[in-house]
Amino acid sequence: MSVCVCQLAGIVIGKAGQRIKQVRLDSGADVELSDASGGTSDRIITITGTLQQIQAAQYMMQMAYVSFFVLVAALVVVAVAVAVAVAAVNDAELVVYEH
Repeated sequence: MSVCVCQLAGIVIGKAGQRIKQVRLDSGADVELSDASGGTSDRIITITGTLQQIQAAQYMMQMAYVSFFVLVAALVVVAVAVAVAVAAVNDAELVVYEH
């Protein structure tokens, strides 16, 4: 059993449920996501099957998270590069805000 933050559940499920269907098909495991309940937005992911099937499903879902965050990081890098280029072209001062 794993816990999935509700905002990230879409990464596991995929568009129209396509990713979770593929994980089920490729791993042979049964993968279920609970609805958010109990005053929390977390969802429980239950994976059942053989040890090999469970490990395969976990790996596929982890790779979906990694791919998502790599894409987000790449988009941030591109956005910063564009901001720097625009600032250079406009000969303006570039201000970078840190969290």
